[in-house]
Amino acid sequence: MSAVDFFKNTENILLLQKNLPKSSNLKDLQKAFDQSIQTQTQNVSKAAVLFSGGIDSSLIALAVSQKVKNTVLFCAGTSNSSVFARAHMAANLLNLPLKFQTITKTDVDVFAVEVKKILGTDNFLQIQIALAEFLAMRAVKISGFKTVFCGQGADELFAGYTEFRKVFDRGELAVQNLSWKKLENLWQDNLARDLALADYLNLDLRAPYLDPEFMKIAMALPVAEKIHSSHDLLRKHALRSLGLSLGLPELIALQPKKAIQYDSGVSKELKKLNKKKKVK
Repeated sequence: MSAVDFFKNTENILLLQKNLPKSSNLKDLQKAFDQSIQTQTQNVSKAAVLFSGGIDSSLIALAVSQKVKNTVLFCAGTSNSSVFARAHMAANLLNLPLKFQTITKTDVDVFAVEVKKILGTDNFLQIQIALAEFLAMRAVKISGFKTVFCGQGADELFAGYTEFRKVFDRGELAVQNLSWKKLENLWQDNLARDLALADYLNLDLRAPYLDPEFMKIAMALPVAEKIHSSHDLLRKHALRSLGLSLGLPELIALQPKKAIQYDSGVSKELKKLNKKKKVK
């Protein structure tokens, strides 16, 4: 069973919760991460990585590139988006080739329709996220890659979302429960979309953070090693520490999160398109 397929059945999450270690630390996390990368890169001769230049995808890119010589980073966004500059900066720091797919207004108009058909939904948030992912994956396909890695799961496992700040003052259990809830909903919120896009393009999508053994170790970490307070704008501290210990540059490891739909510039263009259609 692949790490992605694991989430199709919510009972797997319950089993994971029951078999959690009593405790874990950064050393355990590094060992589990190394094993996940080793397993998922086995027999892979060339690898694509969906890349934004943030901590999640950069750590995956660094680790995969150490196992697979021919590793290329793929990113999609508008030319004036924040992801454009950051992805190029991070790729240079990692010394890895980056293929940046510039999203034009025409792309948004044409491919939004295709993405809606693939996903079978008109949900605006899903379309926003999916459009940038689809164009990056499409570039992966055109470039002749079959295996593509992503950083899905990091926010759920390491308290990356803003929601974790809002429940922090309720105590460690509240933060932990929110993590479990996010993992239970990961399939319907993110993975079903990502896998549908990958399947449509005949790509093998791999998510090293979602390896069951890695998730066990991550979820057994103390909450204090993930989020420090209700004012913690950075969060995901354990993952950042893991990145630094593996040689990820500080400039990448200590960057705050930004949602892909805003980061890529797609949200702004889609809203313009929808407004234009309503006027017509």
